[in-house]
Amino acid sequence: MGAAYLARAPGGPPVVLKLLAPEVADDPALRARFEREAATLRRLPRHPSLVSIEGVVDAAGEPCLVMGYVEGPTLADEIRRLGRLAPDVAARLAQQVAEGLQAAHAQGVIHRDVKPANVIVGPEGRATLVDFGVAKDLRRSALTVPGQLLGTAAYLAPELWSGEDADARADLFSLGATLYHTLVGAPPFEGDLGEIADQAEAGDYPPPREAFADVPVELERVVVRLLMPDPAWRHASAGACARDLEGVLAGRPAATPCLVAPDGRRHALLPALRATLGRDPACELVLDDASVSRRHAQVAREAGGYLLSDLGSSGGTFVGDERVTAPRLLREGDRLRLGGLELRFDAGDAPAG
Repeated sequence: MGAAYLARAPGGPPVVLKLLAPEVADDPALRARFEREAATLRRLPRHPSLVSIEGVVDAAGEPCLVMGYVEGPTLADEIRRLGRLAPDVAARLAQQVAEGLQAAHAQGVIHRDVKPANVIVGPEGRATLVDFGVAKDLRRSALTVPGQLLGTAAYLAPELWSGEDADARADLFSLGATLYHTLVGAPPFEGDLGEIADQAEAGDYPPPREAFADVPVELERVVVRLLMPDPAWRHASAGACARDLEGVLAGRPAATPCLVAPDGRRHALLPALRATLGRDPACELVLDDASVSRRHAQVAREAGGYLLSDLGSSGGTFVGDERVTAPRLLREGDRLRLGGLELRFDAGDAPAG
């Protein structure tokens, strides 16, 4: 769609000049998109994880963006060079991108094309998000036509495939796909367009730890949450995601729905739609306690939170002192008792009650 030039005024810092390609300059739709990118970038705040816009000038009747120059390879270049990045490096870069997205989202701007090729890794290892060419400004009407896809297939949120009016959480899905690619060396969804769309909608991808055991469990849980097909189950905001990654890097557990055992073990409830709890090895959550029935209870993920049901256990299922005789919506901090085993429900910042 255009050309970019590295330029420098005498005695000034290097900048990037971006112009619309002459062969498409006469296309009203493409010119409108280019001009919208300029307007969008001018409204973005100064942030170390966002490309800066220095101005918009007229170049012989054509709009020209003047942007700050970010030195360094793209994250895609680094993945090609190294195969994959160390988990702590990948998590830190994703945290920085999430911080930049939070700043953009606060101004009503959705990037819609977060991917490794649009992240520059600076000399000090700082991630900067670039290329807002398909960004959606929530304060302006869309310039796309029904059925048109914007973004890159392997990183595209399911709601964008289906043409829904997506919100900022679509960028979180793309960030999750980018973090996955950084950890594993390949995107989570591969194949033709139809196959990628089906995989994204189903949440069908190999877990990162299946490929590389050095990926920390809690970091994998952040990836799983970001890649949830239903945006309601992703992080509530890019800022919440950044804080979650910061916590994981500091050795704290991920903010994901789970049941916490007395010894501190955390049984994650995502991504499954439902999890059976019991002593049977076939249960999704195996509880090694003689007072727990083989198939004791079930936790099911619904639109508004998690429903707990007893499965005809011998010792009963309780929330506090109340026996569960019908499906019960769990609330943050609820104390569950299965036979003689106690668990605590931790919703993270996901829907709960």
